[in-house]
Amino acid sequence: MKRVLSLHPDLENAIQQGVKFRPFLVSGDARELYGQLSHIIAGPSGYGKTWQAHEYAGALFDAKFISTEDPVTLLPASGLRDGKWKDVFDDAKGRLLVIDEIYGVDPRAGGALLARMAEFISKNEGVMVLTGLEERILSFLDNAPALKKIHLNAVVLDHPPTPADIEAGKTSSADRRAQRAKALADAAAREKKRIETAAQWQETKDNDIAAVKGKIAAPRTASFMKNKPVPQG
Repeated sequence: MKRVLSLHPDLENAIQQGVKFRPFLVSGDARELYGQLSHIIAGPSGYGKTWQAHEYAGALFDAKFISTEDPVTLLPASGLRDGKWKDVFDDAKGRLLVIDEIYGVDPRAGGALLARMAEFISKNEGVMVLTGLEERILSFLDNAPALKKIHLNAVVLDHPPTPADIEAGKTSSADRRAQRAKALADAAAREKKRIETAAQWQETKDNDIAAVKGKIAAPRTASFMKNKPVPQG
């Protein structure tokens, strides 16, 4: 798919933070970060929400957080028929799931869908993005009890694509991947250097403390008795 927009800085930052935190995960499983990588991408029609979602999927894939750059999309207005949305969530495991205009669902009639959304995030099954109008998404979440316990960071697109955005989007996918890979590698290298510097500082500190303790514990009689005359019997 041809992309026409560069990735929003807040989404780039979310990926950078994920890369930074990943080395500290006890299990080493990137899925632990799916919750913090999930977002609301909001803005008026024509502001590039869908493009941003697809670009985000590509960036998450480049950073090895998800298994493919192709997102799974659910349109609630049509996806509620015959419970077909259940298969969508299964397909989205380990991927980016985009739910567009979730406010098209009646919270009372769509209770099972909302519960599945909450489970998808709480069990770190995949990364979720909700797209649509900001006020309507937030209002919907406020009135959907099943989603009360989940938190999604919001990215609000406050202007339609500018000529600079479109020009940036002309960069080939391969070039952008190379640039992003370099940026991620640089970030990882900086973090490694920071950890090594902290370890070296701690080692120096420990050695200094040990040296001081050694001086305190050393016997002080040798120099004191050095020139003292030996008593004659």
